[in-house]
Amino acid sequence: MAASRRYRSGRRRAGPSGLVLGLVFVLAAGFVVSRVFVVRRVAVSGNERVGDQQIVELSGILPGRSIFTVDRAAVARAFEREGNVALTDVEVVWPDTVRLSVRERTRAAVVNHLGMSIAVDEAGVVIEVLRSLPEGALPVVTGLSATGYQPGRQVRSSVPTQVDAMASVLGAARSQGLTELISELNVSDLDNLYLMTRAGMMVKLGDAASMDAKLMWMQSALNSLTAEGASSGTINVASGKDAIYSAP
Repeated sequence: MAASRRYRSGRRRAGPSGLVLGLVFVLAAGFVVSRVFVVRRVAVSGNERVGDQQIVELSGILPGRSIFTVDRAAVARAFEREGNVALTDVEVVWPDTVRLSVRERTRAAVVNHLGMSIAVDEAGVVIEVLRSLPEGALPVVTGLSATGYQPGRQVRSSVPTQVDAMASVLGAARSQGLTELISELNVSDLDNLYLMTRAGMMVKLGDAASMDAKLMWMQSALNSLTAEGASSGTINVASGKDAIYSAP
């Protein structure tokens, strides 16, 4: 009868010294993570009017927390209802820095809604609710069928594309440096938008198409009329190809 044999694995169980070394390694790794990979600095760029500390507080990023806990999506959500600044990027720079890039919104016009004055940027995004109409050169948007607003979002209208039409005028005016010339922008009729200059001239814009060209024609006509001493009347730039002046 053949003798039976029992074979054992060549691996040896870790003795007490191996367990201790493993525990020491885990503790050391934890110490490094907890002391090295923590948020020590939050750098902010792109802001001028809004302070760094205000932006850091808005982000919800707390110095001293593990840098692994920085949640870009959560930071983005924190800025969704903020009107004065928009978050453009969140960058984690190892081992201890977070960089926040923001873009400050600039008032381009005021919208009246239920007796309140709402400051919006050139895209129609709500910046803030004003206690009173600001003194200075902000156009007042009239004829907008506003249904609601929320800081950080476009003002809402019951008329489709009405906000987009407003934004096309405000954006073109901003890019050409004409905002201060405009006292009123009326968007009640999307096919017959018009604005009033601070000097008292009505400018018929037609629809929202080719707005850059229309405002260039407006500026050219205003320059010529001002040189001639004319400050009132109507300029029609609806074609986008010329400017037709009618005296009052």
